[in-house]
Amino acid sequence: MPDDYKLAMINVFKCHSNVTFLWKYEDPEEKFIRNSIPENVHLSKWFPQQSLLADKRVNLFITHGGLGSTMELAYAAKPAIVVLLRRENQSERRAVVSPRKTPLFADQPTNAKILSRHGSVEVYSKHDIPNWKKQSDLLSKMLTNEKYQNAATRLAEILNHQPISPKELFLRHSENAARFGKMPSLTPFAKDLGLVEFYNLDIIAYGILFLLSAVYGVIETFSYVLRRIRARKVKIN
Repeated sequence: MPDDYKLAMINVFKCHSNVTFLWKYEDPEEKFIRNSIPENVHLSKWFPQQSLLADKRVNLFITHGGLGSTMELAYAAKPAIVVLLRRENQSERRAVVSPRKTPLFADQPTNAKILSRHGSVEVYSKHDIPNWKKQSDLLSKMLTNEKYQNAATRLAEILNHQPISPKELFLRHSENAARFGKMPSLTPFAKDLGLVEFYNLDIIAYGILFLLSAVYGVIETFSYVLRRIRARKVKIN
């Protein structure tokens, strides 16, 4: 992580002295970090992520938006800031925030957008990490605005009360496969289709030919009408 990124994070931590931060950092003994880190930050190479997300004292999570993290966030009803590689358009009481080490190569925009659509996540660009003021403002917004926690809670309730749970669905399909084995009737016919049939290239070709014929017909009709008009003018003159 570049030094300007580290300094920005440290400034954010200092700006929120009433918040306890748990920072997953690969080298907690790094001199630069040890000499600059404020008292409200706890460093470690590893944190039990699922246990932290289940802790009611954790109010916000910062992640790169990997599939595992997004699923755990959703089921644990925790708001989050997802740091992505590319740019995206987009309280007085003591709180606990658990950010993972901010990634420099985030590649999970789809996961971030899915959670963002539910209202429990804000997407943040990696390129804006050096802007500690922007980070601080977003952090304050998410810790004080209850809409993020409400959205996260609603999403967790939806996931935990599905008509058929993922576990039950998996077991049913496994039992079905074990009981009946290979079932040709469930094999899609598409696997036996040729390239032309599979992509409907013949239909597309006929459609293009029809459109070209229609355009040609219109052009010829206008040309014929114009020729008749010009011929009539010549006769009159």
